[in-house]
Amino acid sequence: MSAIHPTAAARAAKIVDLPRRTLWLYALPTFGTTAMHWLIMVFLLKYATDTLGIAPAMVGVLFAAGRFWDAISDPLAGWFSDRTRSRLGRRRPWMLAAALPLGLSFWALWSAPAALTTSQSGLWLAGSVLLFYTAQTAVGIPYMALGAELTDDHHTRTRIAAFRVGAEAAGIFFAIGCLHLVENAASVPAMASSVAAVIAFATVVLIVIAASGLRERFQQSAVPSERPLRALLDVVSNPHARRLTLGIMFTEIGLGSLLVAIPFATEQFSEAGTSAQHILGFVIPFVLSVPLWIPLGRRFGKSRCYAAANALCAVSFVAIGVFGYGSGYGIALIPLLGIGVSQAALRTFPDSIKADVIDWDEAETGERKEGAYFAAWNLAEKFAGVASVALVGFFIQGEGAAVDPEGIRLVVSYVPAAFMVMAMVALRGFRLDADAHADLRRRIGRDVGSPEAGETTGALSSSGA
Repeated sequence: MSAIHPTAAARAAKIVDLPRRTLWLYALPTFGTTAMHWLIMVFLLKYATDTLGIAPAMVGVLFAAGRFWDAISDPLAGWFSDRTRSRLGRRRPWMLAAALPLGLSFWALWSAPAALTTSQSGLWLAGSVLLFYTAQTAVGIPYMALGAELTDDHHTRTRIAAFRVGAEAAGIFFAIGCLHLVENAASVPAMASSVAAVIAFATVVLIVIAASGLRERFQQSAVPSERPLRALLDVVSNPHARRLTLGIMFTEIGLGSLLVAIPFATEQFSEAGTSAQHILGFVIPFVLSVPLWIPLGRRFGKSRCYAAANALCAVSFVAIGVFGYGSGYGIALIPLLGIGVSQAALRTFPDSIKADVIDWDEAETGERKEGAYFAAWNLAEKFAGVASVALVGFFIQGEGAAVDPEGIRLVVSYVPAAFMVMAMVALRGFRLDADAHADLRRRIGRDVGSPEAGETTGALSSSGA
């Protein structure tokens, strides 16, 4: 073992770059899954209320009901993924097996038969949501775990996350275009079903390409936890994981509330059918500012930048409450710009930090259980998505089936601002920085500057199928 002081070791670390082909292959599925996620977050509540005739609050209840199953399926999927042994590795068999169910269930969300009654449509939606999130679990947890295993380097992990954010941005733009088509279609149900079919097909193809082309590092040497409950308890007892999970959950609820409410806000305060244009007001700065955060993360630390981005986002949401969500952009352009710039950090740094948190667990327990950790984070993010829908449904519910304008104003300003502040509080004391991570790598036998740390690319290209 090296006796280098953590600070000196971190400064001396040589970043082992991954091939661009590996980075792009890994990022590919994010394009499709992001398009799915955004279309659900932004328009499914509006679609369910206007097209299927389901009350907003009831849609929130339907989504919340699915979380009971997720509380069981997510930890199990993570544990099984950690323990899987096959010619393709631990993660890729799951991605390949669940790709088609994911696509079919997403299409079903938007394709309820027209002959169904309102109650039957509610049951169709509930069943489709359950199947979709189950398949998303089976794909997403192994996929994110695979990303955490691509490299040991503290800052290269941010680069992996940045490539994912790039694919995410492309998926967002695609979803915005689809949203515009659906909102302004002569037949919303027919267009929604067609758009969903295209997104589903593209997502399945991209998952298969990525899973077939990537290789895994920890196939035979990984030591998983023997029991799923033990793995879950290890996640809960990890202080870094607790802080990060709460931070992610609160952040996702805040942004999700804005996304879900935008179609209602544009219809109430601006012009119906312009949701896509309003979303572009913060998506464009989000995309352009991703490269700016990477050097800031190196200079000030990933966790500090993550907390600072939550602060910027909270201030921006408050500004919307002060200046109003009026017609056109006008003065509202400034808070939308702030939300976009902050989201670049809020989407990039957590994925990079997650891998560091998993290394801390390995140093403490001697086990590698990325699946268990990403199951917990996936569950937190899905809970946040459901909470956003339920929150908006609760606030905008007026008399009968009417929509409350004051409730809409709150869920695009002060409500998400409060959740951003809660995320900042949750992240207080999180200090798993580059020096601390260098020490962790020495403890688990992958010292900074050691041969093991420098063989990432070789291991990636030589192991697997």
